[in-house]
Amino acid sequence: MARATTTKTTSTPKRKTAATPKRSTAATKAKPRGVTKDAATPIAAASQAVTSAESVKKSSEVTRELKKKELVERVAEASGLKKSQARAALEEALGILGDALAKGEQLNLEPLGKLRVVREKDVGAAHVYTCRVRRRKASAPSADPLAAAAE
Repeated sequence: MARATTTKTTSTPKRKTAATPKRSTAATKAKPRGVTKDAATPIAAASQAVTSAESVKKSSEVTRELKKKELVERVAEASGLKKSQARAALEEALGILGDALAKGEQLNLEPLGKLRVVREKDVGAAHVYTCRVRRRKASAPSADPLAAAAE
C-alpha cells in the first residue's frame, strides 16, 4: 500500500520595505560633466561638450612659459633701465614676493591681481604652492569726464 506523504511548506515572512518610487530611465542616466539643464536633447548636449572641449584645447595651445631672462629683458625695455639694474630689482622683488607667499600672505598687486595660496605641500627638496589669481577684466577705455565738462 502506498503511503501518502504530505509536505508542509513554511514560508518566512518577507520584510516590509518602504515603497520606492520608480524613476524613469531618462532621469537615472548620468549627464556628462559640464552639461547644463538647457542641454535637454542629445544633440544640444553633444554640441555643448564639443564647445567646452574646444575651449580647453585653445587654452592649452596658448600656454607659454615666461622665463626670468625674458622677463628681465621686458622690464629693462619698458623701464629704460640697463639689464643689470633691471635684473637686480626684479630678483629682489621676486624674493620678497616668494617670502610673502611662504608666510601665507595674500598679495594684492593691481596690474597682476589678487593672489593667494590655496594649497601647500612639501615634496622632497621643494615646497609646492597652489595659488589662485583673480584679475579684473580689461575694461573699455572710458571718456575722460573732465575733458567733456570743459568743452
